[in-house]
Amino acid sequence: MPAAPPPAPTDPTADGLPAAAEAAEPAGAAAAAAQADDGLLRGLGLQAPPDEGAPAWAGRARHVLLETGFGLGRSFLAVWAAWRADPQRPQRLTYLVLEAQPPGRDALARALAATHPADERVTALLKAWPPASPGWHRLELEGGRVLLQLGFGEPEALARGLLATVDGLLLDSPGAKGEAAVASPGLIRTLARRCRPGARAASRTGFAPLHQTLHDALREAGFLILRPSGAASQGEVLEAVYRPVHVPPAPPGLPAGASEGIAPIRPGRPAAPAQPARSAPRPAAARHAVIVGAGLAGCAAAWALARAGWACTLVDAAAQPAAGASGNPAGLMHATFSPDDGLHARAHRAAALRMAQVAAPWLAAGRVRGALDGFLRLEPRLDGVSAAAQRARAGLPATVLDWLDGPQAAARCGLPLATPGEPPPGAWCYPQGGWLAPAEVCAAFLADAAPGAVQFVGSQRVARFAPVGDEGAGWRLLDPQGEEIARAPVLVLAAAGAIPGLLRASLGEAAAAALGPLGQVRGQLSAWPLPPGLPVPRCALSGAGYAMPPIEGWLWTGATSQHDDPDPALRRADHDHNRARLAGLLGCAPEAIGPLEAARGRVGWRATTPDRLPWVGALPRAGAGSGPVPRSVAHWPRWRSAEGGLYLLGGLGSRGLTWSALAGELLASWVAGEPAPVEQALVEALDPARRLLRPAARGKQAGG
Repeated sequence: MPAAPPPAPTDPTADGLPAAAEAAEPAGAAAAAAQADDGLLRGLGLQAPPDEGAPAWAGRARHVLLETGFGLGRSFLAVWAAWRADPQRPQRLTYLVLEAQPPGRDALARALAATHPADERVTALLKAWPPASPGWHRLELEGGRVLLQLGFGEPEALARGLLATVDGLLLDSPGAKGEAAVASPGLIRTLARRCRPGARAASRTGFAPLHQTLHDALREAGFLILRPSGAASQGEVLEAVYRPVHVPPAPPGLPAGASEGIAPIRPGRPAAPAQPARSAPRPAAARHAVIVGAGLAGCAAAWALARAGWACTLVDAAAQPAAGASGNPAGLMHATFSPDDGLHARAHRAAALRMAQVAAPWLAAGRVRGALDGFLRLEPRLDGVSAAAQRARAGLPATVLDWLDGPQAAARCGLPLATPGEPPPGAWCYPQGGWLAPAEVCAAFLADAAPGAVQFVGSQRVARFAPVGDEGAGWRLLDPQGEEIARAPVLVLAAAGAIPGLLRASLGEAAAAALGPLGQVRGQLSAWPLPPGLPVPRCALSGAGYAMPPIEGWLWTGATSQHDDPDPALRRADHDHNRARLAGLLGCAPEAIGPLEAARGRVGWRATTPDRLPWVGALPRAGAGSGPVPRSVAHWPRWRSAEGGLYLLGGLGSRGLTWSALAGELLASWVAGEPAPVEQALVEALDPARRLLRPAARGKQAGG
């Protein structure tokens, strides 16, 4: 799968802003007022006159808007202000943006200081503003009730990979050149296929030659023009409503909020005016999920679903959450990189950047121990010239991935990194990476869920699950004696290595076999009291093994990696192995760290998939491949229906801290209809059905 396109190069002005953005949105109160005028909100159906009924978002659990060009964020701030002021506002406002030229945080701050002085919304926006790396970035505002999802890259490519159902389009982009892109028939068609019937579109395009082009593109894509914009004034707003001829059902293997394949209105075919349709919200009583497993995966699933308006029952065999591998004292959190910046690298980068955003306030408040102040990955076989070329090909800024030469890396981590007489190796630096305490992350996930939305049920071993009544009406969890523990329309299996056994006991061997093997990797951590006089790391780093700054006077390192090894006992040989690798990083003899008898440790097991990517999504039906093979994972039949479904979040392996937040939010898109937090290629790469099409694909290639 090709990498996501990097953001288009900007042409910085003296103020550091993209030239087109500054030309179209000059600083000053007049420009801010024009961007926020009532016409745009009326065009989106968000400010309805009293005689025209309630606003389009009134009483909804979620309202999704998409803007084609963030500019300096003034349209977003205007919609945000309208959301705040409306007592009928939706429980959650999701605002999607396609932006080819994202401004930097400092430039954005300078521009908004004049137009929105002393505005706490601007402060929150700037605090959460992400680095300009290609792909999608989520910013949670208003305690998660306003979700800004920024897509950095070529707009049409971003739109093609977007999985979301949109309630309104803001077709605005700064400058005539940007407006030409907004009026592209290809982009309009792509966006239309992601709109629900009745979605509103509004545009303030002021470049006169493009008015008819935009009108024609909207009509061709199935929109009915309600109010054409005039060619003379930028203040006039085009208004349109989406009226498709046919809306086929979404394939079973897409997240609940995704639209696909809506046929456009054909040219010349009449369409009668009508009031905008409203998608019926799922009854609140049905928005209930039971989650098996209270480690990082289960707690993140509960957090994301609760913030999407769902009630969750979290069940675990232990008396408290994070009793398994998620109970380790510390763990690494960082992205990865490969020279081709392929699918794995993009997926792990998206996960790490999202976790850094989520964890930042926890660290600042002292709720979670750790530091996301940079992670070093030593690369002794790579030089600075090669590293610079690799990073440039991937289009990654230094704020996401940087190269440090040997002396810089040694200075950054405070270690010699080499034996005397040898130069220290260089290192990739991941500025958002570092280490976190996983049990405290689990507690923070649960504390930050909506109040009262998550009920933890501990000391309950789940032996199997079974459908409630007719298949698809819901699921019951049963203990070893067959007594019911909990039931809900939606069941999420997040129990790491216990997932295959639960599937076998509940649905048969074929259900587990369809997913492929889930490896059980034993890992032993080791720790020694901080030796006096020994240099210790200032930041987290890895090479042969890994090291972190001292935690409460102890140096932790590890972990070993032993497949299919069920031994829970601490081993002297594993302490010896870990000590030797730590000594290599610290540049000392192993004995200088301390005797093996002084070590403490912890054993846990990591559940790993064959391709080292998590399972996130609806469980595929095992026997569905007996007939014609579906053309994509999106068309593979699933254990889900309109009433509920069976979902997986597992296989996080050794990267549970990195993956948990993004995986939880992707699960919420599958279950609750949230827009997917990553592009379709990555959604499919994490889909539990992904391996089912591979044998068929290999057979087709072999046959010719």
